[in-house]
Amino acid sequence: MRFGRLAVLATLSLALLAAPFDANAERPPRIRRVAVVYVANIPVETWRSLPIVKALLEGLEREHWTEGRDFVLDIWPTEHFRDVQGLISRVIASKVDVMLFLTCDEVFHIARQSTHTIPIVIGPCVADLIETGIVASLARPGWNITGISLLMPEVSVKRLFLLKEVVPTLSRVTVLSRSVDRDFAPDWRALRAAAAAMAVAVDSVVVRAAGERESVLTYLIARQRADGLLGFQDGLHYFSARFIGELSAKVHLPGVYAYREVPEAGGLMSYGANLLELFRRTGTYVAKILAGAKPADLPIEQPSKFELVINLKTAKALSLTIPPAVLARADEVIE
Repeated sequence: MRFGRLAVLATLSLALLAAPFDANAERPPRIRRVAVVYVANIPVETWRSLPIVKALLEGLEREHWTEGRDFVLDIWPTEHFRDVQGLISRVIASKVDVMLFLTCDEVFHIARQSTHTIPIVIGPCVADLIETGIVASLARPGWNITGISLLMPEVSVKRLFLLKEVVPTLSRVTVLSRSVDRDFAPDWRALRAAAAAMAVAVDSVVVRAAGERESVLTYLIARQRADGLLGFQDGLHYFSARFIGELSAKVHLPGVYAYREVPEAGGLMSYGANLLELFRRTGTYVAKILAGAKPADLPIEQPSKFELVINLKTAKALSLTIPPAVLARADEVIE
């Protein structure tokens, strides 16, 4: 009997000794780090509250990746472009799991030239990723970069056609843009060709921020020849939607923009992809890479659905009647 008790005690002792190793083996995986670098005078808390960032996290959640439990956003802000190279070097040295860029601006270009091993995901990007050699193809990017492409010059042309339908006498359009950016070269080529065929002249004015309101107003008022405004799918029309809406009202010009946020803020029309859904899709890309997928094998996605939003209150203020055929195609009408 004594021998039997000793055997049981020995067995229990061995089990207890083994228990910590079993628990260790079942320990949850480490929390992954997703680095985000951005240049703006925006506090991290404000940046995190942006609808596009919330949509990004929703996309990750769809794939069962929860912030704080499975990953953290490792945010690296700076106010100056001159600091970016050093900042990117520190991010790479910190050995993050993924680098995420909400657009393919200069910060992204510096990062992709600085590392060919850390996976990079880009949010809605207007650059020609193939022509610039950033990826081998949209179907098989081939290196360490994948994400969402917004390079679709035909959509800018579609905006011009819509504006002409609403304003048949349209003769000169001013494009509001954040900068004369090389990334929009394909849009400009397509837009100028279409405008020439329609006998519409096109020029541009650079609007970098809402703080330039007076200079832009002065330009547009002095150049009364413009009878319509148009926006590309750059960050200006998202982050300065209210400014653009108020601007078009002050100069009494109809306009068509890339993002629904502008007519929601008082602009006339928008035609483009739903930006929040694109950022949810961006979150899905990050989740797939965190789960082990390689960027080289993840096709770069382009939007397939575009929505037309019309603000009828603004149309009335501009003394415009929206043709029934255009109204019938609208996805949303703001009364």
